[in-house]
This record gives sequence, C-alpha cells and structure tokens, in this order.
Amino acid sequence: MLSTNSRRDHIHGLMVGVAIGEALGLHLKGFCQRTITQRVGRRPIRYRLMPGTGLTGANTTLLLLATQAVACSASESKHFVATFQDRLRWLLFSFPVGLDSASVKAGLKTWLRVFNVSTGSNSTGSSAATRSLFCALALHGTGSRLKRWVEQSTAITHTDPLAIDGCQVLAGLADMTIKQLDNFDAIDACSKLSALSSQEEIRQRLAQLPKFLEEGRRPRFVAKHFGWETGIESHIVPTTIMASYCFLRYAHDFRRAVESAIRLGGDTAAMGAIVGGLCGTNLGFKNLPNDLVDRLSDIAYGPTWMKGMAIRMSHWPHGPDDLHAAHPEPTAVVELTVMNLIRAFLTALNRIRRIPQFFKLNSTKARRSPA
Repeated sequence: MLSTNSRRDHIHGLMVGVAIGEALGLHLKGFCQRTITQRVGRRPIRYRLMPGTGLTGANTTLLLLATQAVACSASESKHFVATFQDRLRWLLFSFPVGLDSASVKAGLKTWLRVFNVSTGSNSTGSSAATRSLFCALALHGTGSRLKRWVEQSTAITHTDPLAIDGCQVLAGLADMTIKQLDNFDAIDACSKLSALSSQEEIRQRLAQLPKFLEEGRRPRFVAKHFGWETGIESHIVPTTIMASYCFLRYAHDFRRAVESAIRLGGDTAAMGAIVGGLCGTNLGFKNLPNDLVDRLSDIAYGPTWMKGMAIRMSHWPHGPDDLHAAHPEPTAVVELTVMNLIRAFLTALNRIRRIPQFFKLNSTKARRSPA
C-alpha cells in the first residue's frame, strides 16, 4: 500500500496527466495520421485550441466527476454509482461540449431512475476509460473489488462487454503500474495484459504486444499492423490496445508517450487523456513537464481544484468518520458552464478553420486518383 504522500502525488499525477493529454489532443481530433504529420511535422505538439493555454474537455470532466463520486461513496460501489449518476444528470445543464452520445443518454436516463431504468447504453465507446484508471488508484490492491467497481463504473454509460473488458484492462495496467513504482518493467507488464481480458477480440491483440515492445517498434508500426493506420476511432478495442502500447513503449517519458498517441490520429483527445493518465500514474505529479502543467487552464476543475482533490483522496478511506462524513472538492457550477461555452466557441472556430484544408486534401486525392 502506498504512503499518504506517495498516494497523493500519483493521484494528482493521474488527474493532471489526463488533463494535459486531452488538452494537447483536442485541436487535432478527427485528423488522420498523415494530416497530423503535415500540420505538426517534427515539432512538439502544443496547446492550440486556446493558444498558449491548456483547455480540457469531456474526458477530464467525467474523470473528475468520478473522483467526487468516489469520495462520497462511503467505500460502497452502489453509492459510487448513484452519486456519479446524480452528478452526470446535472452536468447536462452546463453545455458539456464533446460529451459522447452514451454519456448524454445516461445523463438523460438518470431522470427516469425512479422507474428503475438502466442508464447504460450498448456502446463500445471509450469515454469510461479515464474513470477506470481512477478506480485503480482509489482501490489499489483490492483485487476482485477493483474489478467489480470498474465493471459497475463502466456500465453506468457503456454496457457492451467489450467496453467493460477494455476498461478492466486499462484499470489493471494502472494497478500494475502502482505495484511496480520503484522498478516498473514495461515488458513484464505487457506480457501480463492479455490475462486481464476475457474478450477474444481484445485478448488476441494484447498477446501480440510484447513482441513489438521487445523489438522496439513505434506505435505507428503497431497501429498499421492492426489496420488502424488512418486513426484510432472512439472504439474501446483500438483505444485499449494502442493506449496501452504507447504508454508501455515510453513509460518514463510523458511527452513522448502522449505525443505518440496523439500522432496516431482519430480520437486524439481520448488517446491523449488515457495515455497521459497512465503516465501520470507512473511518474507522479512531481515528474510531469512543468511547462505543460503551468499552462493548464485553472477555470473549473483546473490544477488548483485537482490539487485539493488529490489531498482529499490521499486520505480515503481511513475510518468510519471519513467514510460517512467526507466531502469532496465542490463543483464549480458557474465556472464549468462558462468554460463549456468558451470551449464550444473555440471548437466551432477550430472546425471552421479546417474547411480550407478539407477541400485541399480532397483536391489532392482527386489529382492522385487514376483516371
């Protein structure tokens, strides 16, 4: 079991790592590998949605709602689920730009819970992944209890067995990382990944990763091998495989791991968030790049809020008084709504700026195609 100070540092690293990874990937979301290479080249990826400032998105918001729910759960998974659903219900009123359809449906269904309506959708999306990472840190070392929490946490929004299995793999990887902090062996962890999966579609691909890791293959090579060379879509199978590989390939280099995930294209925000969270879990907050941390937006669930929540969760749970009377960091409702409106405007502006490049790309394809 981690000491309180170490627990605080790595929980803080997870939250800030998710925020940085998503903020770096937001403005490139939807682009393919080739387009990202053309736009970025070999230069470091920077915050561009709001130039110079790291603006987070829905993946970070859902993670931090989950941290609040864990703090209020009295260490019972059913209370965690109910508390998270309550927070998701009211989140819809803050104009949450980028929230996936499964989470929106779950938020709407929470208003029908009095009729015993299940909130989950038969979706294979990846938006539940970041909260599965947090469950791994909050319930570190609890074995089957962690598995139950991850399953119930994922099923709030995604009930498809693949979605649940992918989240179990990512949570298991985060748990292994915490257990091996002093001597983390990426190849050893990679060899154990396939045993965490019960779904053949995920397990077979995970079983191939140790060979690629031993050979020092780049993430692009692995993505091409599996047929994902155009980008990693918001599907739990490619997300689980490639996020795990990007982290394991560069486990001790935060920037390189996150950038390698974003450069794969597709849902760059989710990939950046998950890999950032895994690296933050491994390295701890103190070892994250200072320039990226310092430029994160501090409006609504920003670095100040995360620091307070990390302190709060580093003591969870230490006794009956803490379990039943604890309060998480409060939700900044007005700030969150303002942030989401700003994000909506900047996202729309980013899409408009892409229009000329879209026509240029299609005209280039037309010239290259045979007559």
